[in-house]
Amino acid sequence: SNQASITLPVFLCDQFGAGADILLGRTGCEVCPVAAIVAYMNQRGKAPGYFFVDSEGKVITKPRFVTKLRDYLKAAGLASDQFAGHSFRIGAATTAAQVGIEDSMIQTLGRWHSAAFLRYIRTPHDRLAALSVSLAK
Repeated sequence: SNQASITLPVFLCDQFGAGADILLGRTGCEVCPVAAIVAYMNQRGKAPGYFFVDSEGKVITKPRFVTKLRDYLKAAGLASDQFAGHSFRIGAATTAAQVGIEDSMIQTLGRWHSAAFLRYIRTPHDRLAALSVSLAK
């Protein structure tokens, strides 16, 4: 299939308990969310229940995920204390903005119901520094 859908029965900003479907498209690139989901599901199995489980079928909670993420980042020599659960939302919003995706789509992709998503977009330091050059002309 060229797409995959993950259903979130509830999520943090889900004021009405409606849940959400996350639709992902096949990219054909080395980093493809659909290929990653297929590979994960082949390993996980198709038993019903929570999507993210460990090899014993135990739920991977957000705190457990963040702890493991930080362990891997530290092992890779990165500043693990600078990463948290929201790092992925920040990274996705920032990347989307950098490649020119319009604000309304960034808001939709992140399931934001307000302009709060704008606080997640980070401007790279080199881009800010380049503004000085532009302003000096």
